[in-house]
Formats: sequence, structure tokens, C-alpha cells
Amino acid sequence: MPNQTRCARPERLFLLGIFLAMFAFFYAAHPLVLLSLDDWAYFTQVRIALPFPNFWNPSRILPEVLMPLCGVVAGLLYPLVFDDYVQAQVFTVAVVFSFFISLYVYAFLRLIRRHFGLSRPVSMLLALLFLLLHFLIFRSRETGNEHLLSTRDVCCCFFYTIPALLCASLVMLDLADDLLAGLFLPGELSKKALLALALYMGVFSNLFGSAILAVYLGCRVLIRLAGALRRHEPAGGTLRAELPRLLLLGLWLLAALLEALGGRASVSYRSDETLLRRIAVALASLRKLCASMNPLFLALLAAAALAALLVLLLRRRWPEKSAPYLRLLGGTLLCGLLCTLFLVLLSAVAAPDYTELPYASFGCFFYLLLPLCFTLAWALDRFPRCVLLLPLALLVLYTATNTGARTFADPNCLYVSSDTIMEIDRDLIAQLREADAAGLNSVELHTLASDMYGNWPHTQALGEVLSNLFWKSGVLSRRIEVTIVPDPAFNEAHSVIFGQAP
Repeated sequence: MPNQTRCARPERLFLLGIFLAMFAFFYAAHPLVLLSLDDWAYFTQVRIALPFPNFWNPSRILPEVLMPLCGVVAGLLYPLVFDDYVQAQVFTVAVVFSFFISLYVYAFLRLIRRHFGLSRPVSMLLALLFLLLHFLIFRSRETGNEHLLSTRDVCCCFFYTIPALLCASLVMLDLADDLLAGLFLPGELSKKALLALALYMGVFSNLFGSAILAVYLGCRVLIRLAGALRRHEPAGGTLRAELPRLLLLGLWLLAALLEALGGRASVSYRSDETLLRRIAVALASLRKLCASMNPLFLALLAAAALAALLVLLLRRRWPEKSAPYLRLLGGTLLCGLLCTLFLVLLSAVAAPDYTELPYASFGCFFYLLLPLCFTLAWALDRFPRCVLLLPLALLVLYTATNTGARTFADPNCLYVSSDTIMEIDRDLIAQLREADAAGLNSVELHTLASDMYGNWPHTQALGEVLSNLFWKSGVLSRRIEVTIVPDPAFNEAHSVIFGQAP
């Protein structure tokens, strides 16, 4: 294993602060609450942690293992810690999501410390700025104030955002410490076992997220091969050194092939439109998302691009500072371009409007944020007095993201508050518990009524899912046969209007 420095106590305290801040955001301010059939079903049904071609999602192991694991933990917390199952669910999801965000920030911190000569306090401030940019990037009334970590439901959080965070973290950690090069070498086997598990889960997670890792692996191998050929070195030595990355890339290609043969793909790929037309729609959707980007973020991006151009033009004046930075910048931009192309093609095949969703296009913006922050790090390293402006920059970013006008959008598609979703869930539970207490073996469950997708989000299949989950979690004393009854009065009671604009 490459030489690594342990996470110092100040960094641990900093990361703990990040975790607590994100936990407060996703537990108290904008909770992720189960709503649709997919949310409840994947919170209930665990799959075997192996890829299988005949599964609905053959290679999506990470979300389909982690999400029901959270369901198990929520069931254990209820009623030992929480008298309310909904609160236990929200708590569990907030803890898991905050952990992956903290891992993501930690990986960025390691990357900055490794490649730039910044002190620990300055690196931590830059890592905080990096995180704040995720909340600034789409800060606008037109998008309902979404951010790069926002999702439309709990299922999308586990299926898209968490895989993207994990794969992006693995990319940054490998860039920082060359982790993968020593994967098969003698060393601390316990740490390598955890790394191998993380890589396995990252590869078999979701193609929208794992593309972040796959593109990096491919670019890394190609850049190393090109360097060896330029130095007239035999390619065999380079390929042997890159064997772990090549194996991972091969594993990812297997995951992509399995996903293309899966049940979900056989339904999603049916279309009368040509592929070129679907690509055009996907590009238009991505342009629409980019058009919603915050003006302050765009100004920072433009300033960083100008600074990078000046460094390129004046690179001979600071060769020891500019060369490593430009190599890092060029590799990251190449990864960003290829990742964007792949995500556009993937969306065109699956659903062309996916690229309009921040969590589906996470990889595009991750590879946009990295060069921006690399440029800031280079400027802080080359011109140390710029550090004087860093606290002010953080204050400006915070006030730009936490304005007194409209707050961030809650993570659901009904455009209502998370509190409303929690009350809907509590109403469903109360009806089921009332039937259980009365000794009934069947119950008509009054739910939201809509004319979308077989009464989405409360379809008929929801009844069996809720009965199984609540019996397993101890909310009900036994399984009850549940018949879903869409009820407009239920909508009115909870002030839900379908089709309401953000």
C-alpha cells in the first residue's frame, strides 16, 4: 500500500461536524420519507448480493441491499428508541445518507492534501467550500431550489445519489493515495477487504453512478499507457501495474451487460423513436438543467476557467507548481467529458429526460466541481495571501445558499413538505393498527387517489408490501390482507394536489 497519513484529530472533528450538519439537514430540515410503492418495497425486500441476469435490476446490488438493511435497522429502533416507525425510518436514512456525504468530503480532503501544499485548516475550509457548492449550483426559484444532493424520493437517494457519492469518493481516494495499485499487494488485509467491498458495491450499484468510477478507470489506464509509449517503455509493465483497475473495468462492463439484459431494460428500451432523436432529447434535458445553474456558481466557474487558461499560458514560469496541477486538471476534464457523453447515451436508451434530474447527472457536475476546486487550491497554494479571502468566500456562499426567500425543495415529487409526507404515512399506519387491534384479517386502506400509473404513488401492490413490512417490524402483530382504496378525501385531508408546480 502507498504511504498514507492517518486522519488527524482536527480532521476527524471537522468530518464529525459535516456529518452532524448533513444529519440535521436530512433529519430535521428536509427529511427523506417513504412515499411510493418503490420506496416501501425496496425498504422491505432484500436481494442476494450477487448479480443475476434474470433479476429486474441484475447488477444494482448496493441500493437493493443497503435500502432494506435500513428497513431492518428502522424496525429495530422501533419501538426501542422511537415510538413512531416513521421517525425511526427518517432517522435511519438520514444517518446512512450523511455517512456517505461525509465519506465524500473526506475523500476530497485527502485529495487536496495530497496534491496541493495547503495547510490542514486551509484544506478543511476548501472542503467546506466544495460541499457548499453542491447546494449553490442549482439555487434558483425555477427549479424549486434543488441541489446536487437532492432527490425525488428515498428510492432515488439509494439508487442514484448514494452510488454516485461512493464511486466519486473511490475516484478521489485513488487519485490521492493510489489505493488500487496496492490492492493485491501484501499489507493490511482488513483495510483492503473493506476497500474491495466498497469497490464491489460501487461497480454493482447503478450505471448512472458507477460511470463516474468506470470512466476514471479507463482514462487512468489509457493515460498511463500513452505515457509509457511516449517514453518508449514496454506496455506490458504498465498493464501489469494497472491490473487492478483493468479488472475493475472488466467487472463494470459485466455489470453494464447484465443490466442491458435485465427485466427493467427490456421494458425501458422499447420506443418508436430513433436513437438519434432520443439522444437529442437527452441533450436538451441536460441543457435545461444547466440553464438552471446559479449565476454566482457560473461566475465562479468562469473565473476558474480563466485562471486555468492563464496557468496554461504561463506554465513555464512556475513549472514545479503548474505541471502537476495541469495534469490533474486535464485528466479530470477528460473524465468529465466522457462521463457526460456516457450519461447522455444511457439516458437516451433508458429515459431521455433523466439528464434533467440532478441525481442522474451527478457525474457530469462532479467532474465540473473538481476542476473548479483544483484551481482554487492551486491559487491558494501559489498565492498564500488569498487565504485571507477564503472565510469571506465561505460566508458569501453560505448566505447565497441559505437565503431568506424560498428554502430548498423537500425531496418528494408531490411538491409538499416532508412533514406532510410523514403525516400521510402515519395515517396509513394508524388505519392498519386500528384493524390489527380490532382483530380483523383484512382491511380497506384509504390512500392518496391519483390518475397516474395505476394510482401512483399508492398502487394496489402497496397493500401487501405494507402488511409484510409492518408485521416484520413489529408495528402489526400479524399479516393483514390489505386492499388499497384510493380516496379523494384522503388527498383533501392532507392538502395534496397532484400536478402542483414547484
